[in-house]
This record gives sequence, C-alpha cells and structure tokens, in this order.
Amino acid sequence: MKKSLQSQVKQRQNNQTQELDNEKNDEEKEQIYLKENFPDFVLAKTFYEGEYFGEISLLTQQERTATIIARQDSHFMVLNKKGFNKETIYNEGDPSNYFFLIKSGDIVIKKKQQVPVQINDEETLNQNQLKICFKNNEQYTLKIVGQGSFFGDEELVKGIPERQERAICNSEECELYQLEQKGLYQILGYNFYDCLQQQVENKQQIKQERLEHLIKIKIPQKNIEGLNQFYEDERNKKLNQIQQEQIKQAISIKNQIMFDKNMLQNEKKKSQNVQINDTE
Repeated sequence: MKKSLQSQVKQRQNNQTQELDNEKNDEEKEQIYLKENFPDFVLAKTFYEGEYFGEISLLTQQERTATIIARQDSHFMVLNKKGFNKETIYNEGDPSNYFFLIKSGDIVIKKKQQVPVQINDEETLNQNQLKICFKNNEQYTLKIVGQGSFFGDEELVKGIPERQERAICNSEECELYQLEQKGLYQILGYNFYDCLQQQVENKQQIKQERLEHLIKIKIPQKNIEGLNQFYEDERNKKLNQIQQEQIKQAISIKNQIMFDKNMLQNEKKKSQNVQINDTE
C-alpha cells in the first residue's frame, strides 16, 4: 500500500517536472524566435486571456512604446481612441434594459431638446410665435454622476422601453455594474425599489426645471412669459396624451371583458341546447 502511494507521489512529481521543462522549453523557443526576428527588442511582458494592453498611449496621447506579437492565433476586441475617451454607455432611443451602478469614474447624462433660434432683441414674441422659433437636436448636460451613484433607473421604473437620455463616460476610465430589471428586485429588494420610484419623480422634475432654465438663458427676458406659457401648454399636451392612452387601454380591457363574457354565455346556451336535445 505504501509502495503504491509512493509511486503515485513520484508520478505526480515527474509530471510536474515535465510540465516545468515544457514551459521552460517554450520560453527558450520564444527567446530564440525574438532574438532572430527582433534582435533589438526585449521581452517585457506576456499577456493572457482576459487581459488588455495599449491603454497607456490612449490615456497619455503619446506614441506607442512597445510592439505586440501574437504567440498563437488570437481574437481581440479593439476600442479606438475616440471611443475610449468618450465611450457612450447608451444613446437616446436605445432599449432601456439595464440599471447601472458606478464603481469608479464619472458619467455625464445628456438630452436632446428643442431650443429657440436667435431672436432679435427688439422683437417681443407671444407663445404662438415661439412655437415656430424652435429647432431640434441641441444637447444639454443634465448632470454628472460619479462613484457610488447610479443611472439608467428612470426608464425602468417608469416602464419606458427606450432611453430618453444619453449616458457617456466622462473620465479616463469607468467601471460599472450592470443589472437587469429583475436584478433590481432580487439584489436591492422591493423596499429599495419603492424608494427608487419616489426618487425618479424628484429627479425628473429637477432635470426638467434645469432644461427650461438653460433654454430661457438663450432668449431675451421680455420673451420669457411667452416661453413659460409654451412649456405649460406642452406639459398639458403630454398629460392629455397620457390620459387618452389610459382611456384607450381601459376601453380595450372593457371590450375584452365583454367579449369573454359573451363567449361564456354562448357556450352555456349551446350546452343547454345539447341537454334539451338529449332529453327529447
């Protein structure tokens, strides 16, 4: 029994020695290859699966100081300089599937908004005239969030299928935790989700006020009253649209209930007729 155990230990030692020898031979072969093909170069580091390289030049905006050689056939994910500096997490209109927690870095939240074109200072515009003095697609910065904060929650809480804002990495590096909507319940709990709903209401109101303030800066003071009326009408319009949608949904549900009820009544009548025929 002892001999058997000793032989197993010896075999393991032999295997480990063989593996070390193979690794050593591979390293020696690599050194020979490098000396023959790159005589002026020195092996500084070997990268393995899951690691990254080339970030220093992107961060410092300097020329490359090293050469990368593939030891074997490899697959890489490439991020260009533009994408690295201002990487977009999501754009307006993208599916709103995830909630993000910031482990490190800064995220800037932007939104496209209608803004007034240049207005002559001598003109005083009423609310109707203001409507035709707007143009689309100017982006405003709503807020910047950092380590320990979160974003992407508003669309999930409100049940909005598409992103209403744009999120961009605003620092050299960003590290995020990404959670699906189900994960909000499982990890954070329903109590936190209830608090999140209230926070979303507050955040949306603050951001809307900021947007309106930024736009008001662009027009003469004497036109502010007309702009305020414009915003009030726009809010009422959105509220009416929501109410109309709710009415449509209620009517649709009512019609479906009536349809199901009629179907059940017809089935009962058919069943009663069959019983009467059987009795006769």
